[in-house]
Amino acid sequence: MSRPSRAVTGRKTQAPVRRAASRRLERLEAGFRELRSKLERIQKTLDSALSSGALSLSTVDPENLDSVRRFEAARLRDAGRRLRAEMKTLRAAGAIDAAGRRVKRGVPPDMREGTDCDL
Repeated sequence: MSRPSRAVTGRKTQAPVRRAASRRLERLEAGFRELRSKLERIQKTLDSALSSGALSLSTVDPENLDSVRRFEAARLRDAGRRLRAEMKTLRAAGAIDAAGRRVKRGVPPDMREGTDCDL
């Protein structure tokens, strides 16, 4: 009895398909491991923030005046940081000067009233 040819069994074509599927599976598993490690880091960060007594709206006791004051002070510090960052951006764009005053640019000469310009 003779053996069937490779074209009939498809062994030659099955190997590349299996390798490609194996590579895809390996990439998926690597991505899954990466996502799992990111999730674990987020969980650790959340756990440490809650256990360290980090102030948030859900952890502040409205009856405890000291807790409310610390929360408000932290919010004001964060607001100051955001404001300084925004001021830096506006200075870099040339919209405000070093003192924080708006730079008045006025109307360009060709757009002033009485000039001959076409749009």
